[in-house]
Amino acid sequence: MGLKKAPEFQSPQSGRGSSKAQNKRWSLSAYIKLIILLAILLFVVLPLSYIAANDHSKLSERTERLDALENEARLLKLENDQLRRYENGESFEDYLDRYAREEMGFIAPQERVYNIRAGE
Repeated sequence: MGLKKAPEFQSPQSGRGSSKAQNKRWSLSAYIKLIILLAILLFVVLPLSYIAANDHSKLSERTERLDALENEARLLKLENDQLRRYENGESFEDYLDRYAREEMGFIAPQERVYNIRAGE
């Protein structure tokens, strides 16, 4: 198999073998294709990108709102639990004592705390 020589490039300005239509920089069909492409860009791609950006901002707003509502629900559940304890006869002093021990790690003056470490 022998190698073939690649065809030589002829620029439209060279004048060799060029017709009047080839000398035109842009043909009519190229202009039509460009106009169609711009119309697609203008009427399809740009509105879709606007919608996507708008949806993204709505999503972030809704995510923030969801986080706020979940936090509020957690606080209301804690308040409900506290009210149920009061309803079941626990006094406010008992509640404060239990909260100080369980949540804050406090101990009464007469208590001793033993830390048992497994495996030692």
